[in-house]
Amino acid sequence: MNNAIILSIKPKYADKIFSGQKTVELRRIKPKFIKEGSVAIIYISSPRKELHGVIKISRIVEEPLNDLWSKVEGKAQVSKIEFDKYYENASNGVAFYISKVWSLNKPLKLHEIVLSNSIFQPPQSFQYINIDDIQIPSLKKMLNSI
Repeated sequence: MNNAIILSIKPKYADKIFSGQKTVELRRIKPKFIKEGSVAIIYISSPRKELHGVIKISRIVEEPLNDLWSKVEGKAQVSKIEFDKYYENASNGVAFYISKVWSLNKPLKLHEIVLSNSIFQPPQSFQYINIDDIQIPSLKKMLNSI
């Protein structure tokens, strides 16, 4: 495995992923090069601005919003109002089913990441990354062990 994806997630949703409450991550767009069994590095967005860990995506579903809501209700840890607001003006949505979660022993703050890996830019939504290009020992070790 040489490629991964970095997902930018708001703190309240990331915390629910790492606590095991949230087992589905919602997206408006399905990244072209992500497939079932892929791993995603989780970047927690502002105000925390940190790499926190890795998830394994066991299943990817892309469906019309009504069908998607009936499948992810409760699992995505969002209300119907939040779901509708997130998918405003969209006809389909994407759900990543999370099968495993790994947390770094110590989350890496953005300023630490930039110092050790100058190619890192926090993604707006997602970003592809080649694992061989990662210069952060704890993250690289985690990814190589998966």
